[in-house]
Amino acid sequence: MMSSECTRVMFFGLLTAVLGLIATLLGGIAGDALRRRFSGSYFLVSGAAMCIAFPMLLLMVELPFPIAWVAMGGFVFCLFFNTGPTNTILANVVHPQLRARGFALNILIIHLLGDAISPFVMGRIIGNQNRYALAFQSSPSQCFLADCCGSGARATSSATPNWRPPGCPIETRLATQGVALG
Repeated sequence: MMSSECTRVMFFGLLTAVLGLIATLLGGIAGDALRRRFSGSYFLVSGAAMCIAFPMLLLMVELPFPIAWVAMGGFVFCLFFNTGPTNTILANVVHPQLRARGFALNILIIHLLGDAISPFVMGRIIGNQNRYALAFQSSPSQCFLADCCGSGARATSSATPNWRPPGCPIETRLATQGVALG
């Protein structure tokens, strides 16, 4: 028979996998659906998801379990809802010849600043005084920082609509935007 801790870990893994897959697909679909109405639809969808995720994470930290599972599910959903539009943004702004490197660098940065450094940062916050509440209360600030970065990226993207990689001829840039030449 499994322990209750093992059951909770299994439930969290299942919750993350199922909600993550559904939310990633729905986030991409939402960005595509709004594209005709808003030029920055992928940024809007991504930013809105992160803005909703922020209070969900605050609720998850403050609510007792099992009610906290609802807020945690909402947070996980919103966090992954952000993934589809963010990947679309990356694919749209990186030159096709650099796209694989762009995605690789993105994945590296996400993991370096996320799951690779998290145990160290959380361990330092918790310390010898067992400040678990403080450690988990600091997580929403990181979510808020992601909101701010997304807003800055949206502002930057609209300010540089004609950017192209150095050495990229205008014909290549137009062809990647779907403009037929000749």
